[in-house]
Formats: sequence, structure tokens, C-alpha cells
Amino acid sequence: ITAGVRKDETGHVVDVNEEEKTVTIIHDTSRNTTKVFSSDVTMCNRISAGKETLGNYRLYDLVMLGQGNYVVIVKVENTSFRVLDVNGNIQTARLQDVGRKRRNIYATAYDNRQNQITQGDVVSVISGEHKGLKGEIKHVQKSYIYLYNRQIN
Repeated sequence: ITAGVRKDETGHVVDVNEEEKTVTIIHDTSRNTTKVFSSDVTMCNRISAGKETLGNYRLYDLVMLGQGNYVVIVKVENTSFRVLDVNGNIQTARLQDVGRKRRNIYATAYDNRQNQITQGDVVSVISGEHKGLKGEIKHVQKSYIYLYNRQIN
């Protein structure tokens, strides 16, 4: 895409509307669809990996949003972020609403066998929606751990 809010994103054309002079694109990174003017697209031979930074923030940073609420940046957009809270909810956060980063590489928690776990450890989920999956601990915040698993978007 060469212009507009989705500029520099890539995807595959799934529908062409010649009457409206638009195309519908399924994005490579999010698998969502967007309708754009056909004049705003061009052929390319690369796949967008998505943005990783905006302002002083990076993908997967633990940041404050509001008063005392920490969230993890799970997607960087052109002027905002998609963030994950401790309840598993994903919401949009504007750059100006995001507070300070939390960098505590020494924070620890305990697993179900009382073994100490920390950032960078790989753990298995033993209950809930993601039972049986493994993930790398990205952050430990109070009694919560944020895991990264490449298979879950």
C-alpha cells in the first residue's frame, strides 16, 4: 500500500471492485482485510514484518497505561499501539496515552511446583485456554507473567 493510514503494509489482493476503483487486501501481518483505492497499491516482492517501534517504545515493551495499569505492546501501528492487559484483553492505546516503560529483568515468580521462574524462561501452560502450549516469559509483573508464543497472534 503506497498511501493512507496503511502505507507500507503488504498483503494479497482478494477482491477488485472496478466500479469503485478499490481493492480489498488481506494483510500479511494481521490477516485482517482493508479496502483501499486501486491507485494506492503497487506490486512488491517483499512481505511486511510490521513496525517494531514508535516513539521510545518497542514491540513487547511492558508499559504503564493509565494509573497503575501495566500492559504489553503486542502490535505497533502508525500512530498507536495494540496492547494486552492482565485479563487478556487487547485494546488500542495512543502514543500520548502510554506512560513509562517497566524494565525489571530481575523480577521473579513461582510456578506450580514453587520453582522460581523469570524473564527468558520457557514454561508450559497447565490450565486455561492455552493449556499445553509453551511460551517464553517476556515480563513478570506482580502475580502475572506475560508469555510469548509464536503460534498465537
